[in-house]
Amino acid sequence: MGQARQLQTLAQLIRRECIKEMIGKPVNQLLSSLAATDILASFISQEFRYDLKNQNNPDNDILLVNPEYSILASIFLSRLGIYRDKSARKEQEEKPFMQSLMPQYIPGLLPAIAVGSAYAQHLHKRSGRTIALINESESILPCVYEAARFTVRKQIANILLILPCTGEKSKELKRYWEVLGWNVLIVNGHENKELVSAYALARKSEKPTLMLAHIQPGKGISFIPSGNLLTESEAIHALRELSEQRAYLPQLQRPKRNTMKEIKESAVSGIKYRLTELVSTAQAAHQFRAHHSSQAVMLDGDLAESSGGIALGLTLQKNKVWVSLTESQLSVALPQLRVAAFLAQAPIIVSAEVSTPAADLALARTLSATIFSPADAYAAVYFIKHAFMQKGLTYLRINNEPAPLIYTETESFIQGEYKVLASSPADKLTILSTGYALHEALKAHTLLKRERIPTALIDLYSIKPLSLSGLAAFIQEHGGKLIILENHIEEGGIGEMLTHELISQGITCVHYAQHLKHTESEKTESTSIVAAAQQMLKPIPISLPEVKEKVKSKKKKRR
Repeated sequence: MGQARQLQTLAQLIRRECIKEMIGKPVNQLLSSLAATDILASFISQEFRYDLKNQNNPDNDILLVNPEYSILASIFLSRLGIYRDKSARKEQEEKPFMQSLMPQYIPGLLPAIAVGSAYAQHLHKRSGRTIALINESESILPCVYEAARFTVRKQIANILLILPCTGEKSKELKRYWEVLGWNVLIVNGHENKELVSAYALARKSEKPTLMLAHIQPGKGISFIPSGNLLTESEAIHALRELSEQRAYLPQLQRPKRNTMKEIKESAVSGIKYRLTELVSTAQAAHQFRAHHSSQAVMLDGDLAESSGGIALGLTLQKNKVWVSLTESQLSVALPQLRVAAFLAQAPIIVSAEVSTPAADLALARTLSATIFSPADAYAAVYFIKHAFMQKGLTYLRINNEPAPLIYTETESFIQGEYKVLASSPADKLTILSTGYALHEALKAHTLLKRERIPTALIDLYSIKPLSLSGLAAFIQEHGGKLIILENHIEEGGIGEMLTHELISQGITCVHYAQHLKHTESEKTESTSIVAAAQQMLKPIPISLPEVKEKVKSKKKKRR
């Protein structure tokens, strides 16, 4: 049996299994899967490099598919022995990664993930490639173009995006992607010889490749099912048109062995500062990155919309990732970062340098992520080290303002807790602050001490998670009154996060959500806190009728 005939019988077998699997599922998904069957049959038979005996081989090719093709891909891979039983295949279909359906799928996420995965292979000199089967809507999004430009800038050639399309937009897409610097191939998505030849060209290309494969929706059957979901009778009709044949199952080619030695991570050495030195948390973060660049893949501010997807792709091969964004980029990157937080298989740090006034916490709190707000350089370095030791997303809130040190090099922090910087049994109220605003809170604490108003002072470094019960108990024990100071807009900050819960427990709260000013001509937040504290501690005047009423109630109780 010739190669073309073998591929035809393989595609016939897969189409029959797709129809059986898709009873009760969307008709559009069936039509797309039938159309893309020849594309995957040719690729997997001739070009896919995968070591079945070592499925964790870092040189294996990585195949990513749009959710539209997830059932088709899982049928192929189970037939080839990558999924050895039905339960393993079902688990992979339900698992939100790789050849599977992604919950809350974001359009444009998959090409960005593919770029990140190929970038990881490129950085580690792997022989494997990343191949992604995408749909037409994903090829025209700004986040995809941003990721496409990134591959050219980083000279990443080991990536192939396959786009099944009807041919109407192929010329326009070809022109646009070639301007971006990609190699673009246009092929007949049902002509096996043409497909095999195009795959070979893509592997040899020194540029990233986009393959535009012209397809016929519902290829293999002569009718379009009438409803939204495939019925059993329609499936039986379709199976009659696809005669059952004994199919050739290809032997997967093993990847070339990588002879490059792995780069071992160096031990994290401590960064030391002089006691009198003024250091911003942003400066400390940048110094850490410069000294420990081998510990993580750094993605800087030239990425925004695709940053979450690229970071997620890098974690496919257990890379630690650090994404540095501006506050405005954070709002743009948020949709993909949400998915990255949920799916990350390795640490991802997202840091943003807050502006004036900041609104980043309102955005970051919507992520399924750990949020740290360091007040000084040593705290920033500690949280970075901690973030690199846990899977998932960590948001690090840093600031460009130089500030004195509060902590020492040996200070430790517990996730979900807070630091008590000052307290006494005589405290009449508590001041709570976070990040750079804590320095202004320290000044206020000193001024109140001169006014003989003892106060407790809290550094709320862990914004998410946070143990509210322990915090409320501490405030109750230290006067039952709280002043919150933060460098953030009023909506979505720690004041809004804490106030409702604490007031319900009988704690009096005053919230200052302002940008901190340091000019001599303007009133600073520290003096505002002093005035607020004095106002909170003033005795409430009681009128004569109220006094008489209290006396009467006491007499009644005595009787």
